[in-house]
Amino acid sequence: MSIGPVGVLHPGEMGSVLGAILRGGGGRVVWASEGRSGPSHDRATRAGLEDVGTLPALVRESAVILAVCPPHAALAVKEGVDEALAREWERSQPDLPARLAAAVRGSVPTAWRFVGEREESAATFAAAGLPDGFSSAAALVYRRLEQYKDTKQPPAEGEIAAALCRG
Repeated sequence: MSIGPVGVLHPGEMGSVLGAILRGGGGRVVWASEGRSGPSHDRATRAGLEDVGTLPALVRESAVILAVCPPHAALAVKEGVDEALAREWERSQPDLPARLAAAVRGSVPTAWRFVGEREESAATFAAAGLPDGFSSAAALVYRRLEQYKDTKQPPAEGEIAAALCRG
């Protein structure tokens, strides 16, 4: 299965090794050199990572982004990716907020209808010896949204995200 280009943030000792392994498997692995140190450049070059220059370029070029960094740097890396992703969406999909709001209005109040259907689908896949994960996960998502059954005013996206994350 191919997942497309992988972006590696901060190719330190661990990230550069991971990038080299991914490259060894035939994948395209990119990194952003802007503002990085000489040793980072050296490790990325030895690992065969493709330099795309900037973090926004890495976000655009990558199907998956891996942030391999020390725990104390993880939040800063996440915030940088969030900012770059938001800028890219503003540029490439300016109607995304309106589309998200329309999807929420149209699907959240009726999600409860699909719980049984997804559970039956999961059982059918499992009985055939096939993976049932997608259908089981969809049933769980719909079940967590049941509390909004037939609501006239859908909740805010943050409230929906919180409902989906509750276990």
